[in-house]
Amino acid sequence: WRYWVWLAALPVVLLSIAVSRRVGDYGLTEDRYLMVLVGVWALILAVIRVLRGGDFDLRLVPGVLALLLLAASFGPGGMIGFSILSQKAELASLLTAKGMLVDGKLVARSESSEENPLGTDAGRVRTIEWYLNTHRALGVLAPWFEGLPNDPFAPGKTPEETARDMLVVLGLRPDVGNTPGVAYFTHYSDVPAVVALPKDAHVIGPVVFESGGPVPVAIPPQTVAVEGLGTVHLELADNLLTARLANGDEVKFDIRDAVKEIYRRGWPLTQDHRPLEIKGSGTGLTGTVLIDNLNGSYKEPDFELTLLRMWLVLGRAE
Repeated sequence: WRYWVWLAALPVVLLSIAVSRRVGDYGLTEDRYLMVLVGVWALILAVIRVLRGGDFDLRLVPGVLALLLLAASFGPGGMIGFSILSQKAELASLLTAKGMLVDGKLVARSESSEENPLGTDAGRVRTIEWYLNTHRALGVLAPWFEGLPNDPFAPGKTPEETARDMLVVLGLRPDVGNTPGVAYFTHYSDVPAVVALPKDAHVIGPVVFESGGPVPVAIPPQTVAVEGLGTVHLELADNLLTARLANGDEVKFDIRDAVKEIYRRGWPLTQDHRPLEIKGSGTGLTGTVLIDNLNGSYKEPDFELTLLRMWLVLGRAE
């Protein structure tokens, strides 16, 4: 018992280092607040033990903890209030670094801009929004949006409308509603499609690319022998589908256009199950892809495919 102060020193130091790293990276939350509280509790007891020596009253152990928990139960310095302020500061830091928050005011995004300026920080921003929303604390951000034509906090809006409009203003998808910003999408076609075939066009299909297992891995390329074109090398990498001939002629298709079309049709409530049509661009070849099955997961700002089933129309460029 007399040596407990020194024996507890190392665990408390390690706890302090771990918590400080986590708070520095992601801000304060209730769980991290409690871990900090445990460290403060241990530090106070250690100081009292050193100062009072053998005259240490064991009732101080629960007594000090009770006082700290009482102080953490309410007010802006409490567990919830301080965590909300910390997450607000984290969000302000992220938006300021991206040039979206200037002098405490949000900079309006161009409606014609499709690219999300948040980039890889989009998931982190969504997580903070989700945290504030679940704590009914989105109102602390209201001054940032004052003066915007689409102010999420305009009078008459419901909490659901406020949360949705805020995501839109921040450039985030309002239909991706879970904490890490991950949504699973799927598209299947149950209606035929009509495609005008240019002269000397070739139809290849069905071609299926599929990633196996729960861990994303590189999808292996495929080769198809086509009369009149020779060997066609098909590769799906970085969400780009490339069809390449032996002589170097190639055409590329951006699968992101297909994912955008899925959401444009109103996924997950859409009843539009027409095949997804994508035009390609390249050298020496022209092409169109008709996708009748597309599955994957969307995680801002990118997505991962698990299944792509398609028909490919290829022709020589004139």
